[in-house]
Amino acid sequence: MKARRLLAPLLAAMLVAAIVIAAAPASQKGPSAAHAKKWKIALANSFIGNTWRVEMENLFKAGCAMPPYKSQVTCSVYNSGNDVGKQTQQISNLISSHVDAIVINAASPTGLNGIIKQACARGIVVVSFDNVVTAPCAQTVNTDQFKFGQQGAQFLVDRLHGKGNIIMVTGVAGTFADHERNRGVDSVFKKNPGMKVVARYTGNWDSSAAQRATAAGRRSIAAFQTARASSYPSSSGRRSVPRRLERRRPSASTGN
Repeated sequence: MKARRLLAPLLAAMLVAAIVIAAAPASQKGPSAAHAKKWKIALANSFIGNTWRVEMENLFKAGCAMPPYKSQVTCSVYNSGNDVGKQTQQISNLISSHVDAIVINAASPTGLNGIIKQACARGIVVVSFDNVVTAPCAQTVNTDQFKFGQQGAQFLVDRLHGKGNIIMVTGVAGTFADHERNRGVDSVFKKNPGMKVVARYTGNWDSSAAQRATAAGRRSIAAFQTARASSYPSSSGRRSVPRRLERRRPSASTGN
């Protein structure tokens, strides 16, 4: 599941490149293709606060640099700090600069739909991935985030034999991936009433935030068996939180 999610930005970049190149006029695919325009593709990313997002942007850039796309596309990257308004403005600026395609990791599944509709109306190819959008004209590349959450929760059910107190550290509130993963977790725990979520904190897919929230939960809650993270955003985050809880010997299920 994680490997497929890591490939999502690369697949998105390659899909967009394939679409815009396939849509090119026949005159730009002949012997003079080497002198044809390079298609402009932009990544509009909502959040850059963890190592997975850095990997994601690097994979997008790598996809653009792969042959044959290297000679056919020009790529750019924009980050909005998980601000829907800022991401909307960035996409508006991309429309004004006449890009050919926009790849989106969205701050909101619905908040960008208006500006995406404008992009589609201008003939711009829009592909969303990871935190996808619901705009009908946008194409999507994604893993099954609901199943992602289910698998993590089922691991805890199996490890604790269906009974345990749980601290949940979730991702960025309002994003598609966080909503679907949490929904998947809850669907499993609902079938296993012995699994009690005794605290739920927003970790914002940030290592330090996830660690602080989990440490605070440990101090304030007398007894729990496990910490479940929608997404500890880095390998260091995944290691350090369970280590801090080692004395209580909890199980830990993580996302990214």
